[in-house]
Amino acid sequence: MGLWQAPANASGAINFQLHLNATNNDNSTSGDNIYATTTTLTAKSTGVKEMFASDKLSVYPNPAQNNFYVDFELVSESNVNISLFGADGKLIKQLTAQKMNGGKHSLVFNPEVKPGLYLVNIVANNQTISKRLNIQLLIK
Repeated sequence: MGLWQAPANASGAINFQLHLNATNNDNSTSGDNIYATTTTLTAKSTGVKEMFASDKLSVYPNPAQNNFYVDFELVSESNVNISLFGADGKLIKQLTAQKMNGGKHSLVFNPEVKPGLYLVNIVANNQTISKRLNIQLLIK
């Protein structure tokens, strides 16, 4: 008996045979059964189209005192939402929501929030990447 190998490129059918011996453990053959069945599965793609190039997301400077930058790269055109969440998980501010072309992007934000720990959340076509951001008190 050889080792099972998946079909190439997620195509083709996979046949499974199942044989089961069910016994009642009373040392007799009464009530014991052998079951056999065959089923065929057809491969379907379960992958998700990646929207971000290599999960590239940079948030800097970190810590920030006022403005901070968000750099990211999209594989293709996408609806992009960038939001700022508090350490407690509550939405503080939606920074942008717009359709963007594929490629590299660099955006600057001044959220005018209190010093603290935040989460910058970027969503493109239902894929999410998050980065922590520490906003410090601006010293003049």
